[in-house]
Amino acid sequence: MVAWSRRLVLALFGLVMSELGDRMRVGAGVTSYDQAHVPATWTFWFVGATAAFVVVNGEVSTRLQATEGPVIGRARDAAGALGSCLAVWALSTALPFDRGLTVTVALFAIAVMGWASFERTRAGLIMGIGSAMSGTLAEMLFAGQGWFRYTDVLRHMGNVPAWLPPLYFSAGVAVSQLTRAINGALRADK
Repeated sequence: MVAWSRRLVLALFGLVMSELGDRMRVGAGVTSYDQAHVPATWTFWFVGATAAFVVVNGEVSTRLQATEGPVIGRARDAAGALGSCLAVWALSTALPFDRGLTVTVALFAIAVMGWASFERTRAGLIMGIGSAMSGTLAEMLFAGQGWFRYTDVLRHMGNVPAWLPPLYFSAGVAVSQLTRAINGALRADK
């Protein structure tokens, strides 16, 4: 029952975060969709794929955390990691688009500070790096298919912005810490 409760909470987190992040990007003019190339089910598919990505990251986090020994997952650390993730996501839509390197360095700094302040574990670092790589590659593939596009000034690498890795790094760290807090709360309820 613990695993299914964790998966449900993580799926809901993924649904909310993907919808919020996508609306911020589209509203700021960072991302746009070409209706001729976008599948009719894109919104449902994207939200579902993001929720699945978060659940899979939560399962991997749970396995990695089991190898670390006892680290208490506190709700305030999970909230801090989530706040750091939201800050990176929101700032990626608000900072000067024409300053790719500066924005990328600033967002990486915030993402790493989020890990160092709220996660501080090997599992969190691995999840951050893994999410940065897999999330960025996935967006490169989807953008290459023409399903969506970033504004021209943001296409630094493979049709996506250079600041995607710090965004996904912070998301991986947030999911790791949220998973730790959920697992701790569910075990305490037993």
